[in-house]
Amino acid sequence: EDRDLRSIRQLLPEASAAGVAHDELEVALRTLAIETQMGLVGDMEALRQQVQRLSETVDAAERRAYLAEQRAAEAERNNKQLREATAGLRLEGVRAEEVIAQLEE
Repeated sequence: EDRDLRSIRQLLPEASAAGVAHDELEVALRTLAIETQMGLVGDMEALRQQVQRLSETVDAAERRAYLAEQRAAEAERNNKQLREATAGLRLEGVRAEEVIAQLEE
């Protein structure tokens, strides 16, 4: 049974004015209400799924950002340790700090 909700909505006032039996109008109203609710439930489920996917995307982005921050902090610690360990060393007449600075550029 194909239900055209728009047509039911439009024709209900005309059917009532034309004297269609109350029981028939009530069936049409129930059909309209049920179909509308089913549509809303479907829309809400689709929205829930979209929000879930968005939440998963945000979680993944947060994890990637956290890992990137951790790697950057580790790289900074390693650079600091390297600078401290090579302070004052000379490589073929060039200070180690200058070589490291050039490598970092």
